[in-house]
Amino acid sequence: MLPCARYGKINTRQDAYGSSVSERIGAADSSIRVWAGRGRFPGARIERPPAGVPYWLIPEEALVGFEMGSPGPKPTLKAKGKQR
Repeated sequence: MLPCARYGKINTRQDAYGSSVSERIGAADSSIRVWAGRGRFPGARIERPPAGVPYWLIPEEALVGFEMGSPGPKPTLKAKGKQR
């Protein structure tokens, strides 16, 4: 990273923003944030600008061979804690 007057750093490696990753792989932005937080993208890091909203930067190499997986089973009434 190089210094930058406005944000403190300049991204010098090939990273993608979480929103562009969601468009590329067809997942929701919220899913990308959760997966990044759980470590599913090696090398992903969160940037916290002095003013503004934090965002994820995900290395391009972390996307090679990434598979979303399939959604889990639908919850049943019993699993939700509701009983008839």
